[in-house]
Amino acid sequence: EHEKEVSFLSIILTNRSFRLYLIGYLFSLTGEWLTYVASIELIEEMLGPKSAESRRFISLLVVCRLIPNFVLIPFGGVLADGHDRRKNMMILDIIGAFAPLGFMAASYLKSTKLVYVATLLQASIGALYEPSRTSILPMLVKDSESLNKATTLIGLAWAIMTAIGSGMGGYIAALFGQ
Repeated sequence: EHEKEVSFLSIILTNRSFRLYLIGYLFSLTGEWLTYVASIELIEEMLGPKSAESRRFISLLVVCRLIPNFVLIPFGGVLADGHDRRKNMMILDIIGAFAPLGFMAASYLKSTKLVYVATLLQASIGALYEPSRTSILPMLVKDSESLNKATTLIGLAWAIMTAIGSGMGGYIAALFGQ
């Protein structure tokens, strides 16, 4: 006898744990992309949008977002394998709640250095968080067909929220910028 085919919508509607996980992931991604675009806007506001200096500083911002993934994801894997993943995620979420304060301070003080520190903090937490986040998914969705579809939904969420979060960041930066 064949198993009943699982739809994307049914995974979301019938699996409360996965639904909450997905919603939390959507909010997290929105915040990350919003702050990334707002950070670019802040640097341009401080240094001038067409200056060579602002372009160099924005390039450094990109490096600050990428380096922690390369350096810290292996440590995040050790953390995920050696400790309770849910607790890891909660602790990192609490620490991550302080990253926006760094961006606010950078904006208030007009400090590119603080933009980089806040970006490094946010990206470092994300890099440590990612192995726990990805490895918890099989605990939420048990059968292989549902797991495949849930993994696809998470990938779609990332792609959609990249566009929406960065778009929101641009809109908010234009609305509240100079």
